[in-house]
Amino acid sequence: MELRPDYSQLQMVSQDDDNAFMIQIISMIAADTPITIQKINENLEKKDYLEISKIIHKYKSSVGILGMENLRAAITHAEREAKHVENEREFIARINKLTEIFGKLELELQAKLKSLGA
Repeated sequence: MELRPDYSQLQMVSQDDDNAFMIQIISMIAADTPITIQKINENLEKKDYLEISKIIHKYKSSVGILGMENLRAAITHAEREAKHVENEREFIARINKLTEIFGKLELELQAKLKSLGA
């Protein structure tokens, strides 16, 4: 899955304030990402898949703000699957892949913040 956030919506909103709003939103998402990953991993260990569904549902809105529709769709699929896990091994692999992508996204967001002078 290609990891390319689309910052155009944030840039439009931030044009009048030297990207301050954009920096604020990206900073919030970047700070929330490792916490989200940690919560997912903790609930994987407990096999609390319903809680994982709730966690990734919340994170999905962050991905939506970044215009990452492919990742948003993958999260939606995993969110639904978490509510009715039929193949636990496949589900765990899918969630592990998502957390790996979330980690890469955090790095991308940190790089963007640096490029914005934050």
